[in-house]
Amino acid sequence: MSELVNYRYLWDGSAPEWVIAHLDRREFFPFNLQTGQGMAILDGEPGLMDNILRCMREAGRPLLNYKEWSVQRSTASDVLRSIEDLSRKVQKIRTHSTRELGTQALSITAPLAGVRAQLEVPHDEATLRQAARTVWSVQQGLLEFCRAHHL
Repeated sequence: MSELVNYRYLWDGSAPEWVIAHLDRREFFPFNLQTGQGMAILDGEPGLMDNILRCMREAGRPLLNYKEWSVQRSTASDVLRSIEDLSRKVQKIRTHSTRELGTQALSITAPLAGVRAQLEVPHDEATLRQAARTVWSVQQGLLEFCRAHHL
């Protein structure tokens, strides 16, 4: 646990912008509210991230739903940019894998055409938030698909 002391700012109150974020209650990570960046530990002691999160919880650091935080901060241009990124990813899958996988990837992103159409005309805040949630769900679905098929 020698490396743990290097991360104490995450829970000791000296950097209050750090919270614990979660994705669908499965994945937890330190998250900086000011920068909008999460922290990942790529190298280090085994279990370092688990110990960091334990210390943050014990210190009472707030828990944040990352999906809802992201949705609330999204603008129409952010959502449209995400749609374009997902379209490029699907095109890459279609050109670098089997026809069947390309078709499956395309079906995962099918809702995005309707979302794009909603955002390209005048829309209200509720429409934007629903569009951001839909794009988030499609991103997660495509990510899981890519992981499952090693793409």
